[in-house]
Amino acid sequence: MGAAPGGEPSTLDFRVGGSFIARGTFHQPDCPVEHLEVRYGYLVIAPPDLVYTYELLLDGALLSASLSTITVADGILTFTEQYVFVDRSDVAAAVAEREGGTRLMLYGLKAAAERQGVD
Repeated sequence: MGAAPGGEPSTLDFRVGGSFIARGTFHQPDCPVEHLEVRYGYLVIAPPDLVYTYELLLDGALLSASLSTITVADGILTFTEQYVFVDRSDVAAAVAEREGGTRLMLYGLKAAAERQGVD
């Protein structure tokens, strides 16, 4: 069980057909409060592959949908993501934000693996 920053507890149902929903509330000075929701769905959990979908919503409005694949082979992790942005007014900024978030996720995965003694 975990929670997004400012969010409520979530339960991970990590199996094919399972899901995970994370919700959080974010507030920065001079900005309105934002309510973020991420909905994950698991399609394939068969090492070395994990294939999942996720939808990103901000204040209840769908921002993007993604199909992601993680493969680990010979000690090398390969991450592939295909995404669609609903609001295409600033795709370059949306892609940069998505890449930054993915980078943080992968660094977190690496740190967790290192804590567990996994190379």
